[in-house]
Amino acid sequence: MSDRHKVVAANNIRIIGKSLCLLVIAIGTLVFLGWISNSDRLIRGISDSPLTDPVTALLFILSGVALWLVRNKRYPIKYRNISQLMGGVIALVGLTKLGSIVLDYELVFSRFIMGNRLIDASENGLVQMAPNTALNFILSGLAIVLIDSTRGQRERTISEIFCIAVSLMSLLNLYGYVYGVDFLIGLAAYIPMSFPGAISFLALSFSVLFLRPHKGSMALLIGENPFEVFVLRILAFILPLLFGWFVVWSVNHGILTNEMGTAVFAVLSYSIAIFLLGRKSLIQYRLRNVRKKAMQQIKKDALRLHSIMNNSGAVIFIRDLKGRYMTVNRQYEMLYDVKKDNIIGKHITEVFPKEMAAIGLQEDEEVIETGRSVTSEEEVNVGDYTYTFLNNKFPLTDHTGQIYAVCGISTDISKNKEYEAELSQKEQRLKAIIENIGEGIVVAEHDGRFSVYNSKAKEILGATADNIPPEQWSEHYKVYYPDGRKLFPSKLLPLNRALKGETTHEVELLIKNPDFPEGKKISITGTPINYDSEKPSAVVVFRDVTQRRKLQKAIEDKEKHLRAIISTVQEGIVVSDNHGNLILMNEAAKEILGEGIETKGSEHWTEDYEIYYPDGETPYPKENLPLSRALQGYVTESTEVVIKPKGEVNGRRIFISGKPVTDDEGKITAGVFDFRDITNCGISPYIGQRLPEKREPKKGLQRKRNPKKD
Repeated sequence: MSDRHKVVAANNIRIIGKSLCLLVIAIGTLVFLGWISNSDRLIRGISDSPLTDPVTALLFILSGVALWLVRNKRYPIKYRNISQLMGGVIALVGLTKLGSIVLDYELVFSRFIMGNRLIDASENGLVQMAPNTALNFILSGLAIVLIDSTRGQRERTISEIFCIAVSLMSLLNLYGYVYGVDFLIGLAAYIPMSFPGAISFLALSFSVLFLRPHKGSMALLIGENPFEVFVLRILAFILPLLFGWFVVWSVNHGILTNEMGTAVFAVLSYSIAIFLLGRKSLIQYRLRNVRKKAMQQIKKDALRLHSIMNNSGAVIFIRDLKGRYMTVNRQYEMLYDVKKDNIIGKHITEVFPKEMAAIGLQEDEEVIETGRSVTSEEEVNVGDYTYTFLNNKFPLTDHTGQIYAVCGISTDISKNKEYEAELSQKEQRLKAIIENIGEGIVVAEHDGRFSVYNSKAKEILGATADNIPPEQWSEHYKVYYPDGRKLFPSKLLPLNRALKGETTHEVELLIKNPDFPEGKKISITGTPINYDSEKPSAVVVFRDVTQRRKLQKAIEDKEKHLRAIISTVQEGIVVSDNHGNLILMNEAAKEILGEGIETKGSEHWTEDYEIYYPDGETPYPKENLPLSRALQGYVTESTEVVIKPKGEVNGRRIFISGKPVTDDEGKITAGVFDFRDITNCGISPYIGQRLPEKREPKKGLQRKRNPKKD
């Protein structure tokens, strides 16, 4: 029978027990009302029964109430205490009444309740409690006290024995009333037990047993059988009594003769026996089929479980409570180079070294004692390789909840450990880079919390990574527009814009706080991170550009000053970059060469000018011009040429000097040329001059390159 059917059967039996408990209270109440109303039928139950003592009626009511308080599996402790107190009172009253009968002294509780009516109501004198009734109250009271004893199963067994004794004495009295056997009703010459008392004691004893169907003999009685089998057993117990009563009643009233009554009783008994046996056989047949299917399903589940275990990548084992192996999977065999058939039933100390086995047994004991799973990491050396396993051990329980074994599942996390170590190294390396980089780096999560805030950021901003709402960032960190007059809106900060999925480049802002009263200019670039995810984040990289802006301004001022000086010089001055593009030309150069020449490179000069040697007839090669040679590293001094703009007949005589400009490494970065117009200065002393001899490159003007300063 499945656990669900067992629970259903136990609940149904418990309902019968509660009903019997109410029946006991009802019978006691009716008898007591009979004394109050002088109803002989309520007091006797049947005409042949003696009167029921009113104290007996009250004790039945008290017994029923005591059981009703503990009718459920769980109840308040105070209810148990009250119930046990009531049971003790019932047993004490029964013991007192039995002692008065045995020692032959008068102890009449009923006189305080009913007075003289107890004497008038009986032809035999005073109505008293029967000795077997008193004995049943002693046993019933003690059974109620011990029904849920916390001392152990022994007290529960004693309670059941008392209930069985009460039920047997009650049945003897009932059979005596049914079949008219006076010997079964009374005890020697003493007052016999009344018919209502016999029924009440039978119901009371059964109620004590049925209210705890999961304990003691009741658990054995139910066993693996469904509730229907239990009912059949009860019917086999009660129906013969009912049939006997029916036959005796029929014979006494002349409905049946003695011979016919005996025959009817035999036929009814045989019929009910055949019915009960047939019904029980049918139920047992169904149970066998159910068990057969259950066993087949268990075998299928076992095969499925073994298949799962053997194809799992984890190492799995099961050990009993004494540390002996019950089963292992294929991965376990492969890892430890053992055979499943060779270790089943063996103790762990027979498979592994003592130190290793001791660790396993200690974890098993912890699981068994606590009833909870235990997780740990374990390193196992197999050959030249060390495996790291994540062990999870947990208890295996049966249908009653009792632990019968410990199962262990070990997952190989060796690669994960290697990855974790590698990831940890990379994280440490990244943290070191971020901490030592020359730029401030801040990473904000979706809620505005800073997850990265390096030391350079703290140095530049002059503040720590305080967790404040994003809308207060500008106010907290004192972020202004570049002119320093107005706070920059927090929602427009590159970090806030990046959190919204927007990328920004080189946004220049001003930080002005008590640490930087004059202000510090910073350049910020913001980028979103995982913007499409549920929890996007963002990063900003910024640098202090205050010094750079000062240097740029100084350079601009010097350049303006230089241009002003060059513009006053009478000679023409031209500066080109290393590609020949003109980057500076003074007014004298524009007058000599003409307007528009500053927008063209040197390679285009020959398109607008015809350049000759001083004789005015021999063309001057473009590659030999002082401008071209200076960019090749040559210094040219006072070279005379004749320049004729296209479309003009007369040209101009010009002295040209050219020098290269190099950096600290000697690399040519520009060329400087100066020239003057000597057309109106008389006859040139250089008439007839040819191409000057090639000279080694000289170090011309040098442009020093200082290290960058932000």
